[in-house]
Amino acid sequence: MGGNFKFHYVIDGNAKGLFASKGEVRQEGLLLGDGLLPYRTVCDSTTRDSRLVLVLDTTDPDIPAKTREHLQGHHLVLHVSNASAESLERYIDRFSSLHEAEAHKKKLVSEGKGHLFRVVACPCC
Repeated sequence: MGGNFKFHYVIDGNAKGLFASKGEVRQEGLLLGDGLLPYRTVCDSTTRDSRLVLVLDTTDPDIPAKTREHLQGHHLVLHVSNASAESLERYIDRFSSLHEAEAHKKKLVSEGKGHLFRVVACPCC
């Protein structure tokens, strides 16, 4: 997987819109239509059938306005087509973990404790 997928925003359990929007998994974030959702905003993710549920840090100002319109509290639900929601979730989780690890490394380096940072590749991923 990786790359492109199509999706509908889901509000109150129903997919919205007649035509699916285009999405793309990128290194810096998830492209949803024209807006880039940075991975640092994703706190958690899960799937159910062909739906991807993302829990977002809504205090982040970089969440695109169009994405904010479709939030239900802190949750964003996407009905994913032409791709596996589970594969998409795995990619999001990997990139989110990578960005979180990089942020932690920067924090340690700025505190003069960069030597404490270690990276271990997951044998399953």
